[in-house]
Amino acid sequence: MSASAGPAPAEHGALARELLRRALGVFAAVPPAERGPALAAIDEFLAAPGPATYLAATRVLVAVRRARALSRVRAAQAGYARARGLDAVRRELGTAAAEALAAAPADDRAGLRLRALTLLAAAHRELAERVAGSSELLRRQLALARDKRPPPRRRTAAPR
Repeated sequence: MSASAGPAPAEHGALARELLRRALGVFAAVPPAERGPALAAIDEFLAAPGPATYLAATRVLVAVRRARALSRVRAAQAGYARARGLDAVRRELGTAAAEALAAAPADDRAGLRLRALTLLAAAHRELAERVAGSSELLRRQLALARDKRPPPRRRTAAPR
């Protein structure tokens, strides 16, 4: 066989077995709905077996597995952030509000929105307390000013 004839069929078999081993590992971790790119890469290898298509398929398998792992980590982080956000809502707004918000559908950013809601409620409460304190202070100052006001002057009749 000459150098330009390409790899031997035995080498193709070894590449196919290794690709199958990798694919089984990936498919065990990835749900069927997310396997499309991996299956397409394996089809390309089967259509033209060789080192180049094997490497391309291997890269796709690694990328699919990595994407699945990242999505699981992000989902776990989102769940943790949501739980922390609900705890913060429970502390700031009460159990009823936390239970109502817990029933709402969640996404990846729900925890951030719950935390923002809690901070907004805390700021509102603090501002309301300041306004109430200032209003009370003004009432006291006005009451003192009324008490200290000199009696009204009586106009005396001008001499004629």
